[in-house]
Amino acid sequence: MSLFTKVFSARKISQGFTLVELIIVIIVIGILASVGVAQYAGVVRRAKNSEAKSVLGAMRRSQMAYKAEHEAYVIVATCTGLDITIPVSDYFTYTCHTAGGLVKAAAKTDTGLSNISLAIDGTWGTFE
Repeated sequence: MSLFTKVFSARKISQGFTLVELIIVIIVIGILASVGVAQYAGVVRRAKNSEAKSVLGAMRRSQMAYKAEHEAYVIVATCTGLDITIPVSDYFTYTCHTAGGLVKAAAKTDTGLSNISLAIDGTWGTFE
């Protein structure tokens, strides 16, 4: 009889995992899940801000075109008169201001997002 068969015939081969092994796997999965959820929340927040910046950029370009045609910026807060349709957002309220073609995206309450503004010269900012 070979050494290999002697070792394994004398030892009982277990069937399954021990409780300690299962607990360790559960802990590792929990740690990985918590890191993943935190990363996902950051990505979602950046995507929402990117959406607002995209809309503000389109509003700014439309304000510039409106001024070229009418020699003044749109002075209505609802931005009526612009050649774009401002989307309804679950996260932001978009407005135009008389102060030199400034366009703003005010974050709706309980979204955890910040207010974003874009001046006609292309300067990004935030406001309260």
